Amino acid sequence: MKSICLGALIFFVAAGAHAQSWEPELNPNKKFESAERFGLELKGGSYNPAVGGSVWDNNISDSGPLLGLEFDVYPMRIPYFGLLGLGFGLGYANFAGSSLNPAGVAISEKTSLNVVPLSVMAVLRVDVLWRELNVPFVFVGKLGGELAFWDMNTGNNNVANGYSGGFRWALQADLYLDFLEPSSARSLDEEWGINHTFLFFELFGTTTGKKPNSNVDLSDTSWAIGLGATF
Repeated sequence: MKSICLGALIFFVAAGAHAQSWEPELNPNKKFESAERFGLELKGGSYNPAVGGSVWDNNISDSGPLLGLEFDVYPMRIPYFGLLGLGFGLGYANFAGSSLNPAGVAISEKTSLNVVPLSVMAVLRVDVLWRELNVPFVFVGKLGGELAFWDMNTGNNNVANGYSGGFRWALQADLYLDFLEPSSARSLDEEWGINHTFLFFELFGTTTGKKPNSNVDLSDTSWAIGLGATF
């Protein structure tokens, strides 16, 4: 009798272990997550810095775009709230328009401005809706400093170059794409360590070079859209 009970116990333990090993296949909607330590974002959006006031606005017709890359590091998770870390951003924007003669009249030569902003920001990633309620929205707040290198040219001549500093902030809403294909999202995490991929909309502002602290005002409040991932 004891041998029968022992045999039955071994059978059920083995069967349970076998069933557990196949659980992801039997439950394709169950979430699997490896540790989230990093984030990467590619973005592009409108950017129209104040620069030279009305003269600039009347002769420079474009609004960027501002193209950007951001890498985030998340050393801390706040339980039942989200991730806290640092974000490092790199951007590029080019503007061009007609040059002006001393009388303020547009001439055939072109004036261009290249801007390369670098930023370091504290990042708070609030993912409680996704983790606790399975709602695929995450909200992100960013605040920090920015240093922008700029270069202005007229025709083939370099007019001026330099750098300007200021503060930068951003509010971001992410739409996690996991809900579209939960099984594929889980496989991506299991095989490559990519926790989530997402689309996002970001509202940002910068005080970089804001007058009267600089003669090249690169401040603006604008928006960007992009694609990101955490891993």
